[in-house]
Amino acid sequence: MVRKFSRLVTLALAACLLLSMIGVPVSAEDTILEKALVTMSREPVVMLTPNDIVFTTSMEGATVTSVTWTDAAGKTVGGTEAFQSQTSYTFVVKLTAKAGYVFGASPKGYVNNDGSNVQTAVSADGKTVSLRRTYGQLVIYSPTILKQPQPDPPINPGGRVSYAATASFAVKHDWFLKSPDNKETLDLAAARERFPGVVINDTGNSLIIDRVPAEMNGWKAFCRFQESTGTYFTDTQTAEIQVKLPAPTPTPEPTPEPSAEPEPTPEPTAEPEPTAEPEPTPEPTPEPTPEPTPSAVPQPRAWQSNEGGHWHENAAGETSDLGEHSYVWSSADEQGRETGVCSVCGFTTTRVSPTYTRNEVKAKLLIGLGVAVAVLMMLSLAAPRKKKKHKGKK
Repeated sequence: MVRKFSRLVTLALAACLLLSMIGVPVSAEDTILEKALVTMSREPVVMLTPNDIVFTTSMEGATVTSVTWTDAAGKTVGGTEAFQSQTSYTFVVKLTAKAGYVFGASPKGYVNNDGSNVQTAVSADGKTVSLRRTYGQLVIYSPTILKQPQPDPPINPGGRVSYAATASFAVKHDWFLKSPDNKETLDLAAARERFPGVVINDTGNSLIIDRVPAEMNGWKAFCRFQESTGTYFTDTQTAEIQVKLPAPTPTPEPTPEPSAEPEPTPEPTAEPEPTAEPEPTPEPTPEPTPEPTPSAVPQPRAWQSNEGGHWHENAAGETSDLGEHSYVWSSADEQGRETGVCSVCGFTTTRVSPTYTRNEVKAKLLIGLGVAVAVLMMLSLAAPRKKKKHKGKK
């Protein structure tokens, strides 16, 4: 009986080995995601709404499929419903793995590359993971404009204009000037350099400009308010500077002189001698027109990047242009590792090729099955045989 059982096990293992050799798919085809990365465009503050906050992911193998906000009582907060003070809020972001990917048993969750206070929950099939974070009582308010700057009546060159603006929940403000085509924005220091002789004063919530030249006609002023942390700001509307330009003086046409009466033609007395024709006056050689000096081209800001994505950051620490990496992968090396370079910011990372992972798992399975078959065959050959009894003649 033991001998028959050993033979059955040997045949089963041999069948498994044969099936693996002819290419039957194994369960290790999916690439396992050990992290869950989410980028959040801004933190929740009072007076903002869920629609003001955008969630994305830089992961190649997953996408953001849903976002839900709830208050302290567990009530769902609508997309246009403003966050209130003195209460907590929780968001749940759901990531879904793409074809060929699954999440690991306990992936680490990150929001803006910060894993603190982030809880993760994976579905049974590993195709989805939910990231959860709770914010305590909100006390930061996004600035709210109370008074917008209004344009002054048109002034003569050299005159004065003034603008005023106020906002709630703001601890800092800055005035700016924007060009008529909206392509250039200057702070007050840069504006003083652009328009020498102009007196520009920031008197709290008011902006006063003296000695306004005609060149400032069409420029627009606006104010930017910031809250206590300096993270969030609100811009006012723009107020246009209107300068009266002098009307062009018409050029008077010259008065035509009266033509003289023709004198009687005298009778010729003798044939006149031929007069030598005057030599042509050489035309002056035009001087070459000087080519305009190209203005300095502003250098683009360098990308800031990490494993979660890339962005731009100004001197005040404000971020913009958040985006996911777009990797271009190289061929796998002998260890099966591929190098990916982001085509936008140049960020470099590595990974194990999914093809190499499947081949490695299949090779290990073949080796394990071969060892198991060999051991069972040795046990089968080494098992003692029962001797048959023969009836002999007495």
